[in-house]
Amino acid sequence: MIRGTRQRCRKPESNLALDAALEDQDGSGRLALSLVTSLATRVEYLESQLKSGSSALAAADPETCEGAISLGQRIRLQVLPQPEQDDSFHADVSSSPGHGGGAGLENTTTVLEYLARGHLATHVTRNVKPNTFASPSPFGNDVPEDNIFSWRRFRSAFGDDKYLAIEQLRLRFLQDLLPSQEQVVQLFNFHRSRILWVHNSFHGPSFSSELDRFYQHDHGEFSPSSSGLQWAALHFAIMSSSMACAKSNKIIRWGFDIKEQCELARLWYDAATECMSVARCFQTHNMCTPQAIATMTWAAHTLGNGDIQTVLEAAAIRISQSLGLHHIAEIDGLGGQYIEHDQRLKDIIQQEAGRRLWQQLTLQDWFSVPFSENYSVTPIHFLTTKPMNCNDLTMEPLPPTIPTITTYNNFLHSIAILMPELLDKLCEAATMHTKYEVVLQYDR
Repeated sequence: MIRGTRQRCRKPESNLALDAALEDQDGSGRLALSLVTSLATRVEYLESQLKSGSSALAAADPETCEGAISLGQRIRLQVLPQPEQDDSFHADVSSSPGHGGGAGLENTTTVLEYLARGHLATHVTRNVKPNTFASPSPFGNDVPEDNIFSWRRFRSAFGDDKYLAIEQLRLRFLQDLLPSQEQVVQLFNFHRSRILWVHNSFHGPSFSSELDRFYQHDHGEFSPSSSGLQWAALHFAIMSSSMACAKSNKIIRWGFDIKEQCELARLWYDAATECMSVARCFQTHNMCTPQAIATMTWAAHTLGNGDIQTVLEAAAIRISQSLGLHHIAEIDGLGGQYIEHDQRLKDIIQQEAGRRLWQQLTLQDWFSVPFSENYSVTPIHFLTTKPMNCNDLTMEPLPPTIPTITTYNNFLHSIAILMPELLDKLCEAATMHTKYEVVLQYDR
C-alpha cells in the first residue's frame, strides 16, 4: 500500500484543485511557500485595483460610492446576476505582475472565493432584511440590480425581445394566481393563528407588516427582483398551506368553492416553486426561500409532493448554511450599547427569525430519519441555540412556564435531536437483536 496517495486517502474533492497546483512544482515545502506568497501578492494586487476603481467611481459620481468595497464582496459580485458581463477585472488580474495564467489562475481564484466565503456569510446574515421592499436586493447597494429582466439567461437562444416577453409572461402568470386582497389576508390570518405555531418558520408580525406594505405601497404587484420574487414564494407557500389545512366551512366562508380547495393548494404550491426558479434562488440567496420551503411542508405531503419537498428541504438547509443561520451570534452581541432601541429590536427579530427557521429545518431533517435512514444536519456542526421563549411583538423574554409560539418547537427539538444519534447507533449494531436493544435504550 502506498501511503499518501489520493485513491487510498479519499481526500475531499474540494482539495483536488489545490493538490494539482502543488503537484506541478518541484518540492512540496517550496511549493507551499510559493503558493502562499502568490496568494498574498494576488490579494494585495486585487485590493489595490479595487481601491483605485472605487476612487475613480466616486470621483465620477460621489453618490454611487461611499467607500472602497471589500474584497469578499467584490469576489461575490462576480457570481451574482449582472446586466452585462465585464471581463476587464479578470483581464487585469491575469496581466498583473508575478502571476501566470491558465490553471494556476483558476486555482487561485477558487481559493480566494473560499477565503471570502466566511466573511460573506457573516455580512449577509447581519444584513438580510425581513422586509424585501426596503431594498431591491438583500445585499443593500453593494451588488448589481437584481431585476429579472436584466439577466442574460436564454437571450442567446431567443433574442432580447422574446426573452423579455417570456419573463413578463411568467411574472404575469404568477400575478394572476393571487386571489383578492381580502382573501389573501384571510388566508394569512388563518395560517398565523392556526398553523404557524406548528412550524414557526417565519415571524408572523413581520410578515403581516410586509403584507400591508405589499398592498399599500406596491399595490399588490410583485417586485420583478430576485428578493421580491423570493418573498412572493413565501407568500404563495403560506396560502397553499392554509388552503390545504382549512376545513370546508372555512373555505366557503372565504369565498372559495370547496371543489377548488385541492386545485388551488396545488397551484399555489407550484407557484411558490416557480417564484424560486424565476428568482434564481440557488444563486442569489435570501432567507425567504428556506422560509417558504419550510412552510410548504404542510401542504406538500397532503398534495402528494413528498419527493419534491425532500429535495427542496435539502436545498433550504444549504441556503441557510450559506446565510450563516447555523452560526447565529448571541443576541447580547448585536450592535453594542449605543445602538438605537428600534434598530436593536429589528436585529433581535431578524436573529430570532433565523433561529426559528434553522430549528424547523433541523426538525424536518431529523424527523425524516425513520423514513430516509439518513440526515443532513449533524448536531455538533452548528452553534445556533434554540429560540427564546419571548413575547412575539416586543421580544421580551418570558419564563419557561408561560407558553409562547416557540414552546412547541422547542419541546419537539429536545426529542428530534435524539434521532441522529439513534441512527448512528443502529448502523453500528451488527444484528437485529442488538438493533432492538438500541431502540429500547432510546425509548427509555
